[in-house]
Amino acid sequence: MRGEALALTGIAGVLLASLVTSNQSTDLRVTCLYDNTAAVSGTQADWGFACLVEAHGHAVLFDTGTKPEILRHDVATLKVDVSRAQALGFSHEHGDHTMGVRALPAMPGLPVSIGEHFRLPPPAAEALTRIGAKRIAVGTEGSAEGLQASR
Repeated sequence: MRGEALALTGIAGVLLASLVTSNQSTDLRVTCLYDNTAAVSGTQADWGFACLVEAHGHAVLFDTGTKPEILRHDVATLKVDVSRAQALGFSHEHGDHTMGVRALPAMPGLPVSIGEHFRLPPPAAEALTRIGAKRIAVGTEGSAEGLQASR
């Protein structure tokens, strides 16, 4: 668990740094796309988590939930275009945070921050290949060596 917490801290830090280094809009918006509660009418609740973080003209998808059909439904209900995401970060490798990646459209070159020791469920790993994502291993000691903000 300690390794997961350190990886999460590293991933979140790098993703937020990429947002803050821009000189564009200072607005911050976090849209919950998948959760075990349905806070917005018309969305579906299910065990898992996903959100889209937008700030300074950038958008980062953080986790993807469990079931692709629910992620697709909630994204459509919320009228969110996940193809605008410039990066994807996984908090940890559990399916309730990674399996929804199968709902994403082709996103060639999308940087995906993954803890260096994460073992993604095979369907999630296959989906990353299908969408053309670029995996970036993040060290579990909080190191983000080699990870740069994409602009």
